[in-house]
Amino acid sequence: MGEETVRYLIDEGVRKITVVNRHWERAQRLAAQITAIAQPWDDLPRLLAEADLVISTTGAAEPILTAEAFVPIHHARHQRSLFMLDLAVPRDIDPAVGDFLGVYLYSIDDLKAACDANRREREKEWPKAERIVDDETARFMAELAHRATGPTIQRLKAQADEVKTDELRRLLNKLGDLDERSRCEIGRSFDRLVNKLLHPPLESLRDEAESGPPDGLLEALKRLFQLRD
Repeated sequence: MGEETVRYLIDEGVRKITVVNRHWERAQRLAAQITAIAQPWDDLPRLLAEADLVISTTGAAEPILTAEAFVPIHHARHQRSLFMLDLAVPRDIDPAVGDFLGVYLYSIDDLKAACDANRREREKEWPKAERIVDDETARFMAELAHRATGPTIQRLKAQADEVKTDELRRLLNKLGDLDERSRCEIGRSFDRLVNKLLHPPLESLRDEAESGPPDGLLEALKRLFQLRD
């Protein structure tokens, strides 16, 4: 736990790290792994007086730092702030040490409470996150349906426009000499007729696409209007 915590701190920019262990070889081994400095166990009081952050993760059955032992360390620090993270179970640091001025002592229980509080805050955001997921899913499915139906709709409109143009040209040629206003009015009538004829099948295609891939209706339209890919 201590090693993982230190690696996280290194990732956050911490550079000056000291490793202290009852076993000198273990201290040296860990220090070499994380590019830190190993110091003898007997130097712990002096090192605590100089430190800004202390992480303790021993397997001791009793606290290795009591409030009584911390008194001279506290005086040597001149009330400089000290952050202490006690990750050991049972605790390495007497909870009374946290009562000293400028000392911020946190244990596993404190971390668990912070994690629980963070989880509760995240849970409050779940409905909002679910709405975002639902909206994005609906948008994606609509876009997917549009891509699936778009080419068919374009071909159907193009085919209808081609037929309309041919029939309009044939009618105007038969009618002979017409003024421009009459020609425009006839053209608009043809446009309205084509739009009204196409509106029901296209509307049905769009409605079906909103609830899923409109494969069945899409193929039916292709066959009915003889649309080729």
